[in-house]
Amino acid sequence: METLAEWLKAQDLYVISDEIYSENTFGSRHVSFAALDGMRERTILINGLSKSHSMTGWRIGYTLAPASIKEQMVKVHLYNVICASITSQYAAIQALKLGGNDLELMNETYVKRRDYVYERLHRMGMETE
Repeated sequence: METLAEWLKAQDLYVISDEIYSENTFGSRHVSFAALDGMRERTILINGLSKSHSMTGWRIGYTLAPASIKEQMVKVHLYNVICASITSQYAAIQALKLGGNDLELMNETYVKRRDYVYERLHRMGMETE
């Protein structure tokens, strides 16, 4: 990522980083492009609660971007998007306030499921890495 970040800076480009799975990592921590040296002002980060809080379908998301980009994004958003329902917004607030432990439990479940499928494929003679 650092090599790509250096190239992006040299070309004076931005990166659009979809980080919807940032909280669902196994074995290592997620690294955001925005956290790399000199990339915060060049990153348009897109995220939401669909994966991290199992709120798929609730349509709660957010973006982080440099102010000049955000101004243009707001203009587009105003005329093209209907806001999330009030129910979704209140549910998102509660998920963010109280759902910290849920993420850890969810990821543990995902690891168990992954390991189960891995073991079954291995027993069937399929090559696994």
